[in-house]
Amino acid sequence: MLQPNDDINFKIAKSLYNLGRLERAIAKFNTINGPEALYWKGRSYEKIGRFKKARQAYQSVYERYPSSEFAPMGLYMAGKLEQRNLRLTNASNYYKTVIAEYPAYEKTPDAAWNLGWIYYKRGRYQNAYDIFSGYSYPQDSFDAQSFPYWKAKSLEKLGHKADAYNIYESLAFSNRFTYHSFLARIKIDHTAKVQNTKLNNYAVLKNPNYKKAVMFTDMGIYEYAKIEILALEERAESNDQIIIVSQLYNRTGNIYKSVNLLEKIDAPAALPYKYPQPYSDAVFRYSNKYGHDVLLVYSLIREESRYNKDAVSRSNARGLMQLISGTANDSAQEVGIQHYNFNKLFDPEVNVELGSFYLRKVLDRYNGEIPLGIASYNAGPNRVAKWVETIGYYKYDEFIEKIPITETRNYVKRILRSYGAYNAIYRN
Repeated sequence: MLQPNDDINFKIAKSLYNLGRLERAIAKFNTINGPEALYWKGRSYEKIGRFKKARQAYQSVYERYPSSEFAPMGLYMAGKLEQRNLRLTNASNYYKTVIAEYPAYEKTPDAAWNLGWIYYKRGRYQNAYDIFSGYSYPQDSFDAQSFPYWKAKSLEKLGHKADAYNIYESLAFSNRFTYHSFLARIKIDHTAKVQNTKLNNYAVLKNPNYKKAVMFTDMGIYEYAKIEILALEERAESNDQIIIVSQLYNRTGNIYKSVNLLEKIDAPAALPYKYPQPYSDAVFRYSNKYGHDVLLVYSLIREESRYNKDAVSRSNARGLMQLISGTANDSAQEVGIQHYNFNKLFDPEVNVELGSFYLRKVLDRYNGEIPLGIASYNAGPNRVAKWVETIGYYKYDEFIEKIPITETRNYVKRILRSYGAYNAIYRN
């Protein structure tokens, strides 16, 4: 626990860190004793690119305060730092220490996965298999199927193709639509299909709020309908009841709320509302005009904006397909939109045309390879070209894991997850 003076100084130092005044933050952290200040000094050094100093600070947390909650945090951050700078032996050692000494630490599964991935990249497939077999992520997490998928990949490399196929098959036939189940379906050439199911909705249908919500929705009085839907949402006790609430939000045009309600529900009845097809006139028209699979465009819109036509990101990207000013201006000129201005990106018709046009450009640059096209949509085509040059291109899984920017790597995974779900729901 920090002493009173140290506590005040730590708050000042953290404020300087948050303001980006990192040299001053480091100077202030140097006046404070304790693992927390040492850890955040490492974070500050890392932000200004002084990686050796950052690693030393992270390691010192463990060496000086091994019982502190910041000790595994420091080791894990040191491992990530070394891995990012391709000092893989050092990174492996840090991850091994986290795994061995801090099994209950929340990032220990991440440390294990990173260690397994290092082994896999180095061709040490038996070691990779052992790691991927021994750990797991929580079942409701985005990466829940990561360990079994890469366990199967390691088995393939070891020549145990039948065992690998069995794992791919279990992932491909899973009720969950995830990034890794999408990859597994490619592996075994399986086309998923969503089966229709009935909801247990008798209790909700009798609810006065439900009846009023339907009545107001049918009358087009959405403001009143939303009051009744909110009352239903607050009392929802089962997945079926939440799905019904989502359906009602969908009917009132609040697609954003409808989708987000179902984020952790994978029941077949939820999927058409979790992966809907709003703005269909514009999306189908411009997908056809620019030669896209409409389901890929819907997947991109879902992950970019959750169908919120008024969405604005921290970088001021706007609308359904989250276009930034420069990209939108250039695209508008090439498309020939008259009297274009930045605010027109809130018009779904304009946004979807410009987004579809730009997506076509980046896909064409990479011969239609979807992972490269959508990575370019997020990070820019020139940056992706450098990645292809330096790390090579392997379709889907290995290339995607090597994308050096975490945001882009996760972005590509999310879109492919959605693309797999859209195909299962609508392709058949």
